[in-house]
Amino acid sequence: MPAAAYDILSIFVAFGGFLVSFYLTTKKREQKTFVCPLKAKCHEVIHSEYASFMGVNVEWIGMAYFGLIALIYAGRLLFPALHAPGILFALIIVTMLAALFSIYLFYIQLVLLRQWCSWCLLTEALSIGLFILTMVIADAHVTFLFASFRRIIETIHAFAFALGVGGATITAYFFFRFLKNFKISVKEAEMLRALSQVTWTALALLIVSGLGLMLPYSSVYISRPAYIIEIIVILAILVLETLMSLTISPKLVRISFGKKHEHKPGELKKLRLLAFGLGAAAIASWYFAFVLNAFQDVQLSLTAFAAIYAAILGIAVLWSRWVEYRYTKRAEFA
Repeated sequence: MPAAAYDILSIFVAFGGFLVSFYLTTKKREQKTFVCPLKAKCHEVIHSEYASFMGVNVEWIGMAYFGLIALIYAGRLLFPALHAPGILFALIIVTMLAALFSIYLFYIQLVLLRQWCSWCLLTEALSIGLFILTMVIADAHVTFLFASFRRIIETIHAFAFALGVGGATITAYFFFRFLKNFKISVKEAEMLRALSQVTWTALALLIVSGLGLMLPYSSVYISRPAYIIEIIVILAILVLETLMSLTISPKLVRISFGKKHEHKPGELKKLRLLAFGLGAAAIASWYFAFVLNAFQDVQLSLTAFAAIYAAILGIAVLWSRWVEYRYTKRAEFA
């Protein structure tokens, strides 16, 4: 297929995403009923507490993203200057981040809301499709582009770590503080959701920039035990943040607000223990990954790094149990 054909296909995909996002925005603003194919429940998803990200409606983000990508690809057909390596590099980074965001939104529908929005699923599929098309267009130039713009990727990587460590620290502080009284209020839940979205943004940037740094020099990085353990720690952070912000925290909110859920004896106590333990493990993992990234040339075996990480996690969890015990005792005597 000619190279221009992929650009044209990308324009259609992006424009389709823009139209769907515009439809959702219009219906939501006018408070009209959604026509939701496949017997899905678009209204519940579009009007849920997860319908915005960092204070911005997800539909608006979709309109801005798809509209921008459509314009760039249309420009590539008209202006040869837009075939510059820098433009293609930016397209790879942006579409990759958008694909990760689509996976995040899909998870929310699948696990948290347990409701499906047909139009939302369509935009998520289109977003992932745009990323695939961009990678096809870049083809063999991907590693060259990542190597050429390494300084920019390193800056993004450093910013992602700073954002992640800072966001995780603030989130852990407020989360532990809110759990003192065994429940989370409406305002506290909103604050925690906003903070968790900052952390998820940092994780997405970390994954994208990490791939950008590794791919051109994969043989070098894979030979470094510090890099391998860093990947393991980042994967652990991904799991911990998923459990914390997208599983445990919503359950605590449902219990605190008396929302419908399947209640079990001692559930609140168990969730509170889990919240303290997972929160401590997450913050310890963020700091350990940050230190590993700063000292990649440290000469230790993979086993030694793993043992250190396991010890740090153990200490963090024990500390969280002690803090939870102190909070419980204070509550008993209050």
